[in-house]
Amino acid sequence: MIQVNPLPKTSTGKIQKFQLRERAKKISGVPVREKGNENPHLHDL
Repeated sequence: MIQVNPLPKTSTGKIQKFQLRERAKKISGVPVREKGNENPHLHDL
């Protein structure tokens, strides 16, 4: 059984999907990229 926290919502009640994606990545073990580092290979060019 997996226990989850309440869904992250904005002040208007909309679900914050980007935070759900980060949670899912943490649970699955997929590394989470830091904001602003969208393409880690870009500096290699």
